[in-house]
Amino acid sequence: MKSPELEYYERIAPKYDELHAQPIQLYHTKVESELIQPYLYEGQKVAVIGCGGGREFEYLLKKQIILVGVDFSRGMLDKAKEKIQKLAKHFSDRKLLSYVSLIQADAANLPFGDSEFDLVFCLASLNYFPNYEKSLLEMNRVVKPGGKVIVTVINRWELSAFVKRIPSVLKIFKGGGGKKTSSVFRKTFTMKEMKELYRKAGLNVCRVEGIRLFLDFIPQAWNTRQEYFSKAQKAIQILSMLDQALLKLRFCKLCARFLMLVGEKPYGC
Repeated sequence: MKSPELEYYERIAPKYDELHAQPIQLYHTKVESELIQPYLYEGQKVAVIGCGGGREFEYLLKKQIILVGVDFSRGMLDKAKEKIQKLAKHFSDRKLLSYVSLIQADAANLPFGDSEFDLVFCLASLNYFPNYEKSLLEMNRVVKPGGKVIVTVINRWELSAFVKRIPSVLKIFKGGGGKKTSSVFRKTFTMKEMKELYRKAGLNVCRVEGIRLFLDFIPQAWNTRQEYFSKAQKAIQILSMLDQALLKLRFCKLCARFLMLVGEKPYGC
């Protein structure tokens, strides 16, 4: 029997490219790539745990790294394979196909040796993992001493979700019961929890960033319906400047939609 997470990913796999072509998702990938660039160099061996359809492959492969994508969904890995083939044509580099391996595996039981990678990513996936603690331990195991483990997670204290819940909370107080929502996420995390998880996994936190503060106040229809994309793009131009200024402040990072943590594996481990 498939887990709820696997069923969810298999269901959305055919729409993966469409979902990540929406304005906010495109902006998110741009910001994410800018934050990650300082940790990339040519010749690295990099693992992307929970790679999905490979939305981050384009900016990673620009550095001519050796890339291994891992996901537990066969449907997602099929989309990732299509992505690599498109990138090979885009870069006019057929050798690109030989730089990338795709493996179906559980993040809590990675099929790699100790200290095999220079860099490990897990981007917007840890929230879905049934065993996120073991998964982080595995990421630490497979990265080399001095190597980095970079994770982004959905933040439990995100500002936009809190504000959007206010009408439902008011309905509860008025006896209306509020609107129930369902989610496939196993868990959302606070910054404090993530730092503690890194510590337990044996990783030293060397950087914390927030991604998206006010952008998620843009009406959902603007981000999901193509006829409104131009409005979303204009709103993103304005709100992104505000985000960039405020997310330099620690308090504002605590309220971001996503938290990014960069951890380093100590030498001697």
